[in-house]
Amino acid sequence: MSLFSILNQGSRSMRTATAAVATASNNVANANTEGYARQSVVMEAAGSQRRGGMLLGQGVTANQVSSAYDSFSQSSVYNQLGSNSFESSRASSYQIIEGTLGEGVDGGLAAAMSQFFDDWAALESNPSSPAARQQLLARGQNLVQHFNSSAEQLTNEQNNAEARVVQRVARANILAGQVATLNAQIVRLESSGARANDLRANRTQILEELAEIGPVRMEDQADGSARVLFGNHILVEADDARTLSVAPDPITGFSQVHISQGSSTFNITGSINSGSLGADVNVRDAVTVGLLASLDDLAFTLSTQVNTIHAAGFGLDGLSGRNFFGVLGAPGGAAQAIAIDAAVAGTPDAVAAATTAAGVPGDNTNAAAISALAGQNLMAAGTQSFGRFYGGFLAGLGQDAASAYQNEARAELELSGAKDLRDSVSGVNLEEEALDMIRFKDAYSASARVLGITNDLLDELLRIV
Repeated sequence: MSLFSILNQGSRSMRTATAAVATASNNVANANTEGYARQSVVMEAAGSQRRGGMLLGQGVTANQVSSAYDSFSQSSVYNQLGSNSFESSRASSYQIIEGTLGEGVDGGLAAAMSQFFDDWAALESNPSSPAARQQLLARGQNLVQHFNSSAEQLTNEQNNAEARVVQRVARANILAGQVATLNAQIVRLESSGARANDLRANRTQILEELAEIGPVRMEDQADGSARVLFGNHILVEADDARTLSVAPDPITGFSQVHISQGSSTFNITGSINSGSLGADVNVRDAVTVGLLASLDDLAFTLSTQVNTIHAAGFGLDGLSGRNFFGVLGAPGGAAQAIAIDAAVAGTPDAVAAATTAAGVPGDNTNAAAISALAGQNLMAAGTQSFGRFYGGFLAGLGQDAASAYQNEARAELELSGAKDLRDSVSGVNLEEEALDMIRFKDAYSASARVLGITNDLLDELLRIV
């Protein structure tokens, strides 16, 4: 081997060590970057040549920079990101709903309902009292306001979930377009034999954000592109991203998620069962719908039963046939629509405490009949009273909310475990990178020393010549 060959060998070694230090530095810089996989220089012996009957090595060469990406552990992270985002978003909605329907400082709807029937009992004791009648009307209005407010808050949360559905679909389209663009760049770069590790890391980061919106599955393709499925439907393939859109449901009017297919679209809402988008659909179409239905049933039955008795009774003015609450045609929307009837509101004498006109003003039997409604099983197919039904409603809400909070905590732990598993394979260990930089720095220094010695030998040879 000539001295010039040794110079080439040393310079290759220095270039390789420089690349290794630069790669370790890049790892350190991206230690906290989501989606980044640890990179390393792939080193190979540069081959050998025969000189004087011996095979002499020609040093080292760096072919490429590889990435410690693991598709299996990364797929688990995508799944857990979707689950965690779903449970977290759902728990947040339950927290808002619990605050809305909680008892509060005035006891909430349960207290308002109890006070309303108590005031009918008070009127029973003194049916001709203007003060008792005025108090009853005030309690009735308080009950109405609690029904209205609870329904309004639930409807607001439902509408907020609807607005978030539209927003998340728009964001998912942006992310899908970014993945398609990165696919094109990665294929173009890797077709030349290089590895687009940083572009792949960027793509992973975007896919993780997409997984937080809805169910994502990513399939690596031979050309380096990623095939992305969203809710089990192809969203991105090669450099083409299909479009998500929203279309109103013909029955509810709420937005359903559609995906483009040629010149048409089809509904994939039923396939979106994870991520924040899945949680919003669940809160909008199931959680709030169920709560509103129970609240409407209570408002409708209570008002109908009170009206039936009240309309048959007589006020202090001797008139009959007046409803206490405005008539509700059906349970749907009853909690938000319930109100004191205009013929009674502001008119204490119109409150029908008597059963007969002849019994006015001392007859209290109608007031007693309405007061007795509080203890009758008129809800849940005749198995529960108003108070018990609403108590069960609140208990069920509390149980569902507690379950949502527990699921949120569990999902956080599972996500943390999935990330730890992935990072054990592809994560950056700062201590290891520090040791690598010292090791390759020493290799660089040793190679530089080889060049220095070889240069001295060349100088000596030139002097001899």
